[in-house]
Amino acid sequence: MPSDITIAGDPFDFPHLAHLAAPTAAIAPTVARLTEIALDVADDPRSWRNAISFDLEQRRRIRLRAAEDHEVWLVSWLPGHRTGLHDHGDASAVFTVATGRLRERAVTFGPKGTLVETGREISPGEVRVFGPRQIRELINPGPGRAVSVHVYAPRLSDGHEYRFTGGALLRT
Repeated sequence: MPSDITIAGDPFDFPHLAHLAAPTAAIAPTVARLTEIALDVADDPRSWRNAISFDLEQRRRIRLRAAEDHEVWLVSWLPGHRTGLHDHGDASAVFTVATGRLRERAVTFGPKGTLVETGREISPGEVRVFGPRQIRELINPGPGRAVSVHVYAPRLSDGHEYRFTGGALLRT
């Protein structure tokens, strides 16, 4: 099973999260702080229970909080819902499963530009970290519903979807 570093990449590639970057007026939150926020929200169902909304066709996303340096999203999943391969542009993120379980599929570039796919199941309380422009997909493999909490820093602004065509990964 791949480690978080294998899937999420080297944390030193994201100096703004490790506070290794030159100081700025507002210091971005660390991975530890984003993790704390995600776990605190997931561990307090009273704060999000009324925001859950399941849709038969697709997952439902609801922004719970938008701070200057991060935002928190709640995602409701029925069995079979999936994100498709995507990235979150310049945002780094932490997410955890509050209820149910999800499957993560990550795509990275290996030796000589080969594509390497990894995957793992995420259960309640587990935390996943990923950095800017990392490509992944989340799926609710079923049989039950799932709810996840996602914290992005900086706030989401751009992202891309991808697909495999002829063995190549293309941005759509």
